[in-house]
Amino acid sequence: PVRLPDLKPMESWEDPRLFHHDSSLWICWVSTYHVPPFPCQIVYGRLQESADKWEVAEYFVPQWGMNSGEAKPQERNWQFFTSDGRLYAQYYVSPHVCLELQGETVVNVYQERGIDWPWGSPSGGTPPVPYDDNHFITFFHAFQEHPLFHRKYNVGALVFERAPPFKQVKVSS
Repeated sequence: PVRLPDLKPMESWEDPRLFHHDSSLWICWVSTYHVPPFPCQIVYGRLQESADKWEVAEYFVPQWGMNSGEAKPQERNWQFFTSDGRLYAQYYVSPHVCLELQGETVVNVYQERGIDWPWGSPSGGTPPVPYDDNHFITFFHAFQEHPLFHRKYNVGALVFERAPPFKQVKVSS
């Protein structure tokens, strides 16, 4: 089992994702409160292994956007990655917004024009991983309204540069 910080009343953890940073294994998750107005917030922390369990040794709640956990915002789908020893989170796929993080503080914001994708508005997905020496690749999902299923999701791949401002260079079609 993984020991995360103590739950608050009516809180749950969802959508865990792993990433490497600073020679350690890290985890990010969505902390959701199941009471109105049902806010969600992104939390990330460094994992530490001991005997028969993993635990979060330290954790952070980035202070950005609507990630306060006090209102109805649905902060989800941040994708964490490391470039040149610095920690980033892909905040949006389109427009492409990447945040440079130090603990809970956003120290830089990089924004590039988004992609036009005919199968919906790209969001969420997988943490970016190296594609080659100069690029990352990430997979995202996008949805379109559908008369029978409410939403129909599609998956695409995106390649972007490994250095700020993380220009998008290739997308699946």
